[in-house]
Amino acid sequence: MNLILELRNETWGQDTVTDIDGNIYETVQIGEQVWMAENLKVTHYRNGDEIPTGYSNDEWANLSTGAYAV
Repeated sequence: MNLILELRNETWGQDTVTDIDGNIYETVQIGEQVWMAENLKVTHYRNGDEIPTGYSNDEWANLSTGAYAV
């Protein structure tokens, strides 16, 4: 699994993070660290492949690959 997020400085000076799907997330600086202010909504890996979803509890327990739940 290889999720890459891009940190950029917007014109109004507030940092945001953009994922591969184009979702833009606000960030907050705590000390010297920058954190995302909300959870990821990304549904694709960096290479464009879809991140699997929709597994049952039993399937989740046995997964050996990346996935996400809604």
